[in-house]
Amino acid sequence: MLSVSYILEIIAVLSALGYVILASKQHVLCWPVSLISCFIYGFIYFEAKLYMESILQLFYVVVSIYGWMKWKPTITSKEITAGNLSSNVLISLGLILLSLIFGKFIATYTNASLPFADSMVFVFSIFATYITAGKKIESWIYWIILDAACVFIYLNRGLNITATLFILYTILAFYGYYQWKRESKKIEPSKLR
Repeated sequence: MLSVSYILEIIAVLSALGYVILASKQHVLCWPVSLISCFIYGFIYFEAKLYMESILQLFYVVVSIYGWMKWKPTITSKEITAGNLSSNVLISLGLILLSLIFGKFIATYTNASLPFADSMVFVFSIFATYITAGKKIESWIYWIILDAACVFIYLNRGLNITATLFILYTILAFYGYYQWKRESKKIEPSKLR
């Protein structure tokens, strides 16, 4: 018989996959589907002592509601935009520094597993989620890197089903980037800023 935690992880995986597929197609239902995986993964990550990622799920709940409101069909649909390379490099350096600060704090004051990796996923995921809700095309590049890194983190913690999910996430992030890139070619170049 399947354990409750195994069934919960399967539900979290399926809803998380649904979110990414729907987001890549710019479908507003990606956000309520995201809420399901957020609540379940908050519990799963806490049990795995990945505390920053557990807290991250609370952030995802807030951003899912924000994204749902921002992408509502009744509101003028936001166009895909892109930031410049130098801004993204500076932002990434700042996010790395913040990750190191959080990692040091978590390593010092908790029994967290992989505190620096956990903190980096936390910090970069917050940024990537925010720019996904704002329809920035480079969000998919952040997700490709994050998702690939998460495969190793989850394998380390024995979350094999979730590691498999993140392999699929990595593939879907490439797909999402391709979809948004194709859609952005329909937009005037002057609006891609």
